Amino acid sequence: MPRLPAFQAAHPDIVLDIDASLAVQDLAHHGFDAAIRIGAGEWRGVQAQRIADGEVIPVATPDLAQRWQTALLQGDEALPLLEHDVTPWRAWFRARGMAECGRPLALFNDAGLLLRAAEQGFGIALVKSLLVRDMLAAGRLVALADAWRPEGIDYYLVWPQANDNPAVQRLLAWLQQQL
Repeated sequence: MPRLPAFQAAHPDIVLDIDASLAVQDLAHHGFDAAIRIGAGEWRGVQAQRIADGEVIPVATPDLAQRWQTALLQGDEALPLLEHDVTPWRAWFRARGMAECGRPLALFNDAGLLLRAAEQGFGIALVKSLLVRDMLAAGRLVALADAWRPEGIDYYLVWPQANDNPAVQRLLAWLQQQL
């Protein structure tokens, strides 16, 4: 979202219609020229170009970050965890060969809301690295571990196979340059 003004300045003739639906839409049927999808890049009836990886990272406010290491070592069941339905904590713990700890407080289906909750100190969030870069740079959130890249949750720009819209190609080029 913070980069949309730069896109509009570079391509003032392209009007974006942003639909934040989590459902996979039939693009041609619903009149969309393109969409950003999260997955493995295999959808019927569309061309798909990977634009960013889906690595995730645990983040928290600086205050909560101080509890993180101690809590992990002690298996603290009170550690407040927030997760997105695409990136569950159990998979993160399993990938690291660690026992699960913490207490799930909320499950989000919207990454923006998840980030807001983490930023407000509600809990420790497991989020896509791509979405949290600006908050980390500003010091509003702190990375608690190295990024991890689960399979099958990368970002793709997709468009109907029969669509040769030059605006879609310009959007793709801009996204690749930004990401």
